[in-house]
Amino acid sequence: KKNDMVGMKDAIEGFIADYSSNPKIVFDMATVLGNLGYDTRLEEILKDLNKKYYYYPAHYRLANLYKSQGNSAKSKELLLENEDFFKNDFSFYENIGNYLFNSAEYTESKIYYDKALKIYPNSFTTQEKIGDILIQQKNQSEALAYYNKSLIHNTGNYELRQKIKNIAVKQDIFDKTVQKDQYEFINTKRGKKFGESVSLNFLYDES
Repeated sequence: KKNDMVGMKDAIEGFIADYSSNPKIVFDMATVLGNLGYDTRLEEILKDLNKKYYYYPAHYRLANLYKSQGNSAKSKELLLENEDFFKNDFSFYENIGNYLFNSAEYTESKIYYDKALKIYPNSFTTQEKIGDILIQQKNQSEALAYYNKSLIHNTGNYELRQKIKNIAVKQDIFDKTVQKDQYEFINTKRGKKFGESVSLNFLYDES
């Protein structure tokens, strides 16, 4: 009901006023306002938090708010602010990678995942994400290498094991079917009958 919504908003605004010096509480209350549909008020609070504290969760949430409003350029510009300050921060680069990945900007997202891995090379979540990107780019062999690296640090991940299995099966089928030396195969079979059996062979010329 409208009266209930107004009453709830007033109560949340009261919390924000009472705990204005606590950015986490203010951010949490602002998020609730956003979930209730008060996007304009949410934006105001997030901007204020960034101005007072540079509170990164608010910074990231504001970037996503701009994205949801269709302003991707402003969103990305905000995310990349102060990159020099965060150049040794793994989470900074992983968050940007995640943002770009979720926007299907795979090539650019890999750039930031690579930067994240330079800071923390054993991040199994980042390794798996890069594997997913390489799958999108039709680079299954390299994707498999990243998936295997990720699995070393995340052995209980069933979905990751399934990804590895699916790639391995596809590669195994191709390796068993394709002829390594196609032209030698053609020469040995030229003019010969195959009998009643039917064979399917792939001829792949890289030239």
